[in-house]
Amino acid sequence: MSPSTPASPEAPRRLQFVGAGGLALVADAWGREGDPPVLLLHGGGQTRHAWRSTAVRLAAAGFHAVMLDLRGHGLSGKPHDVNAYGTQMCEDVVRLMDHLHLAKAHVVGYSLGGFITLKLATLHPDRLLSIGVLGAGWDKPENSPTFNVLSRAGERGLERSAESEDQHPARRRLAGLL
Repeated sequence: MSPSTPASPEAPRRLQFVGAGGLALVADAWGREGDPPVLLLHGGGQTRHAWRSTAVRLAAAGFHAVMLDLRGHGLSGKPHDVNAYGTQMCEDVVRLMDHLHLAKAHVVGYSLGGFITLKLATLHPDRLLSIGVLGAGWDKPENSPTFNVLSRAGERGLERSAESEDQHPARRRLAGLL
């Protein structure tokens, strides 16, 4: 697969890469490589295009916005085996980060993408600058063991993050856009 196709001011840069289990995946990138990265994960039944206007705005604000077609969606591969989903979807995000040579990134997910983002935070917290979870949750957080684990992990992560990165200008700009 080619690593990417050229970008223009009117069009994103197309990325093709290999996800978990060798699956072919596709993403579009807006903005300049080297700017603070924001990975955008769409909901179930959507494609990367759900994030287009957000990605354009993020790029204009100085971010490198990358919209992934999740496995089973859009131009990405569509495995028929149910076992090819689940945590492999988190590993696809890590593979995307590796493809882009990103040690860390901001990750924002909506619905299915939000659940992937939450799982990514439990499996690879060291790869995240921050997370945004939209349209994904459960009825009563106090009754959810997953929520309790994420809450404790998030509190520890926020404490570490606040010590070193809380005043980072990119973090303040991102918070103002979302």
